[in-house]
Amino acid sequence: MIIFFPGSKFGVRYSIYSGDPDGYLTIDPISGTLRTSARVHIVIEDVNDNAPEFASSKVRISVRESEPPGAPLYTAHAVDKDSGQYGTVTYRLLTDGPLFRVEPKSGDLSLRSPLDYETAQRHSLVISATDGGTPPLTSNLTILLEVQDVNDNPPVFERTEYSVPVSEALPVDSQVSPLFYIILMISEPFSKL
Repeated sequence: MIIFFPGSKFGVRYSIYSGDPDGYLTIDPISGTLRTSARVHIVIEDVNDNAPEFASSKVRISVRESEPPGAPLYTAHAVDKDSGQYGTVTYRLLTDGPLFRVEPKSGDLSLRSPLDYETAQRHSLVISATDGGTPPLTSNLTILLEVQDVNDNPPVFERTEYSVPVSEALPVDSQVSPLFYIILMISEPFSKL
């Protein structure tokens, strides 16, 4: 309740008489302007306005073909600037195949089955990072994987038998054909053989 005193020799004076037991209101006694102050707690809620970001959109790695299944190859890492569930990132391999897998929470890329240089020397993989928003936001990382050859295959002749005519007058260490060299190491005459 606001009380004013008209007709007094000081003019109108305003004051709060009742209705504000906690003292939240103040009044200017001359103008009658009411004021209040309160402590307000404001909570700003995040929205999903940032997609996960990789440091680079493309990475090159090199892996020996002898790496066993389960061997870690690379860890994909994306950062989402949002908070809470919107900033939670999960990973998925978009180029699905029998050779590779990615761990959804950590981004660890590993082998499902062995690599074979003789079958494929290169693989191009795409890993997607997705946040927890609705709808989710995503970004992709391309991994260019080069397979390093190891000595895992013995030499193989194309045929089981070769026949090449050789002159008996051919000197030692001579080339017989583009594929063969004859190295004669004679310690005794042929007559004793």
